[in-house]
Amino acid sequence: MKIIFLVSLLTLSKVALSANVSQSPKARWLKAHNDARAKKGVPPMHWDRRVAKSAQVWARHLSKSCRMMHEKNSGYGENLWSQYGYGGKLRPIESTVNSWLNEEEFYDPKNPKWCTGGECRHYTQVMWSKSTALGCATVSCGGQGNNKKYIRVCRYDPPGNFLGKKPY
Repeated sequence: MKIIFLVSLLTLSKVALSANVSQSPKARWLKAHNDARAKKGVPPMHWDRRVAKSAQVWARHLSKSCRMMHEKNSGYGENLWSQYGYGGKLRPIESTVNSWLNEEEFYDPKNPKWCTGGECRHYTQVMWSKSTALGCATVSCGGQGNNKKYIRVCRYDPPGNFLGKKPY
């Protein structure tokens, strides 16, 4: 009886640990990106610590001024996202990626400029088939409580969004 209990306890511990690992920010960023890519037959990306470190360094830089701007000549593709308000609670990672994916409605594969009637370059970067490595970071800046602002940076290697080229 004790052996069965110990085996059950070990099994439950492993399940709990794997559930926690699958819920890590890194896993959630990857799943949100790769689920969307899979729907279009685009190969999955992997998490890259070097790319993630670069995203974290840039996110910290942005937090000093609490302004969003792309870093020039980083060598990576980049998507930025910010949130202000929302009761001071950070929206889920999936919400950020979905905001980029919602730009698909403005993507026109027949138009070499890609976007028609709105922004779509966040979408095309998420879907860029040659981008294989991903790294993302989240920082907070300015305000307290309900007035807190959050900035998210995702970087992609190799970069995408080359004019005249299709993402997939």
